[in-house]
Amino acid sequence: MQPLPHEDRTLKRPETCLGADTYHTPKEVLQVAIVVFEKQGFKVDINQPFSGAIVPSYAYLVDPNVHSLLVEVRRDLYWDE
Repeated sequence: MQPLPHEDRTLKRPETCLGADTYHTPKEVLQVAIVVFEKQGFKVDINQPFSGAIVPSYAYLVDPNVHSLLVEVRRDLYWDE
């Protein structure tokens, strides 16, 4: 599977990328997600090749109760190109 034109070809391409934000992604949530995906046999990386998590602008770096974790699944796992 080839990276799409907008994707950086030099970055690792794990089966599952977990995008985390230092403020809005609790470490415990990230650790649970890693364990869940790895128990299913997926290779997991954090913030590679994509980084960060989506947070509403009104809450970004303001509301610690807003949590976010981005899950990217490498497309060859669900799409036969």
